[in-house]
Amino acid sequence: MRRLALLLPVLALAACATPRERCIADATHDLTVVNQLIAQLEGDLDRGYALKEHQTIVPLWRPCFPPPRRGFHGRDGWHDEPGPTMCWQDTVQTTTHPVAIDLAQTKRTLAGLKAKRAELNRRAGPAIAACQATYPE
Repeated sequence: MRRLALLLPVLALAACATPRERCIADATHDLTVVNQLIAQLEGDLDRGYALKEHQTIVPLWRPCFPPPRRGFHGRDGWHDEPGPTMCWQDTVQTTTHPVAIDLAQTKRTLAGLKAKRAELNRRAGPAIAACQATYPE
């Protein structure tokens, strides 16, 4: 869920990006993902534990507004009776819990991701240059 929250602003900006910016973003997508994973693992190592999000559906008693119903009201005849009522609505509740991690394994994973980042940086250079040549400013 946290990754989705980080990705939504990027997607919103991508809709407004120029063709050149979209090309560069597409060419460096894997690098962006690896950088996010590295940041997450470094945070886990700094804390000594990981944070795991858990979602549950919780029913809440809330006011709801059904469509107006017709009802008879005195001498004036039929009138709409909109009247708010209460009803159960399911809501998603997200909680974060600490989770134990294997620090040695996390360090090995982090080292592997950093090596992958170096490789992706080398590959991104020519791809970015191609985007700049295809879409000059």
